[in-house]
Amino acid sequence: MPHHHLSLFFVVLALAAFVPFGVRGAAGATASGGCTASAGAASPYPANNSTQGQLVAPDDRNRTFTVYVPPGYRSDQPSAVVLLFHGGFGTGQQAQKAYKMDETAEANNFIVVYPDAWRVSTLTSWNGGACCNPSANLGVDDVGFVSALLDHLEASLCIDTSAVFAAGMSNGAIMSYRLACELSHRLAAIAPVEGVLEFSPCTPSRPVPVLAVHGLADLNIPFEGGFGCGATNVNFTSVPASIDVMAAANGCSCRWQANGSCATTYLVEGHGSCLSYGPCEGAKVDVVLCSVEGNGHAWPGASDGVASEGCNNTAVADFHTNTHIWAFFNATRTTASGGGEVSSASTPLLHAMWQSVIAWLF
Repeated sequence: MPHHHLSLFFVVLALAAFVPFGVRGAAGATASGGCTASAGAASPYPANNSTQGQLVAPDDRNRTFTVYVPPGYRSDQPSAVVLLFHGGFGTGQQAQKAYKMDETAEANNFIVVYPDAWRVSTLTSWNGGACCNPSANLGVDDVGFVSALLDHLEASLCIDTSAVFAAGMSNGAIMSYRLACELSHRLAAIAPVEGVLEFSPCTPSRPVPVLAVHGLADLNIPFEGGFGCGATNVNFTSVPASIDVMAAANGCSCRWQANGSCATTYLVEGHGSCLSYGPCEGAKVDVVLCSVEGNGHAWPGASDGVASEGCNNTAVADFHTNTHIWAFFNATRTTASGGGEVSSASTPLLHAMWQSVIAWLF
């Protein structure tokens, strides 16, 4: 090897630790390309602000979303991201107002993104699999939209790509379950609220921790499954069956339907009682179900903002959903052992660059 190539070789070796999973930040964070780009150009999403954005999804649909960046955001420090999916007939801005996640984001310094579902006339819905129409019938590529959205966010902001989470209400919760099944390599955990798994087969490429919250008085998506009082006309999967699928996918030792007594108490607050179905595959992986007495088809601790005629949309005030979701998400911020890493879309490109450098040197 020529002498000048030898010097470059040692430089490359020094950088090699950065290549497999992006540039490493503090506390094991994996920084997106936006951490570099933002140093030379202003981000389209300024701190202490909510900004609307749009992109063209892989199915050529124009999609919109709202990005909330907290006051404490810094362009040189990777931030966690929570994708929060509104319910059927809702919007991202409605979810932002109703579920009050911005307050939790400001207190804990993470970014919240509120995507908008595809709209047909006045109806908005997510394609979560068997629910919900019209998007399900149309085959709207919502998984592709979310993947493209993550690419966009990673390029525009300083994102910790190992700390990207999904939460949602109702049809949005159904969508978060589907993302765990099909986009697990880019999500660290999910938190479905008042929703169930309507996608099959669910075969995530890595374990995805789950914190599910469901009201026992929900008549729209009943805890025990079946047809609800809403307009979806869907024979819903039960909450226990949904939890068991995710417990199996995550290698957890306990199942609700097989032997519920094996579950252990995760937390109790007000009308809410949360059970863990672990231990699961990896020290940071868990599947938790929070059952909330007296809560209807609504976000506990807040109003869902979209009433369903004839359904119980009462939200109990003494179970703080946002607090528990963030605590659960934050506990997974170091990647679970044994289950593979959360990756960004740039990882294959970085590997290719490394191989090219090696070929040039030798």
